[in-house]
Amino acid sequence: MTSRYLLGSKGQVYWGTEGTAYTVASPLATPFGLIQGDIDWPEANPKTAVAASGHRRAPYVYSKDEYDLALSIAYQILGKEQPFACCVGPRSNANGTGYTGYDWTDEDGTSDILGTISIRRDQTDAILQETYVGCKADLSLSARAGEPVVASLDVVAAQRIPVTSGTPTYPTLSIPSVQPYRFWMLGEVTMADGLTKTLATVNSFDLRWANGLSARHHGGGRNAYSIVEEEVAGRYDMKLGITVVDESLYAAALNDTGSIDVTIPLIRDGAASLAASKDAMVIYLNDCDILDAPIPTKEAGDVQGEIVLAPKSTEIHIREPIS
Repeated sequence: MTSRYLLGSKGQVYWGTEGTAYTVASPLATPFGLIQGDIDWPEANPKTAVAASGHRRAPYVYSKDEYDLALSIAYQILGKEQPFACCVGPRSNANGTGYTGYDWTDEDGTSDILGTISIRRDQTDAILQETYVGCKADLSLSARAGEPVVASLDVVAAQRIPVTSGTPTYPTLSIPSVQPYRFWMLGEVTMADGLTKTLATVNSFDLRWANGLSARHHGGGRNAYSIVEEEVAGRYDMKLGITVVDESLYAAALNDTGSIDVTIPLIRDGAASLAASKDAMVIYLNDCDILDAPIPTKEAGDVQGEIVLAPKSTEIHIREPIS
């Protein structure tokens, strides 16, 4: 039977770490998580219309452009296998009693050049498979009360390898059968060092890592040669939404209190503390200044504010229980 349409449910997207930058990852079969919304893939054949003197009032030729391989992927986080090395920094093992895990940190100067991943998309009810090679990304992690934690990757790739004929190999993805991280799993958000405080009334977080990615073309075809990180000073944009309970954070901003370490834990196994948890995700914002912690004047209701944090380094940690 010939179908009159393709099904969204027959599309799948997955990734792998490139052992050698700008070459296809092997293995390449790690699911992102629970994909949210649509993914708009890059234009297949970008061209610029060019006129010619003496020709009629219409394009004379459509000149081939270099490929602009930018795309965005948003997903709910399930497990520790995450592509954060392409947007935060290198991954290291972080195992403990009863769990295994990973840390991604940007504190090491050798991590200024991000790692690359390959991203592949299949449409299994058609002959369509595309691999995007040499991918780096900007990252945002966000959540608010009643919602899941969503990771959003704004990706720039160096090369696209399409398959539209023959018989592509479509892998069966092993998607973890666990609960996605949600805002209600948020543990005690703490501040230490420059200011010691527990934030008991956090309503949301919106954490962004911007890398200022730019494709470099040096001839040799329409694909890019490399993806360069151009952002330095504006790399971090970190905000916590809170219900304001006192003036201490606003006072800390006014007094230019610095060197504050902020810990944002999400505890999936319901443990009483992060130290006791074997199933958790933690974001560390280190050596922060508080740029703002406003106390707005409200007509009615409780006072909601947004803390703007300026860290000098960050770290993400995810652990899973040993089965």
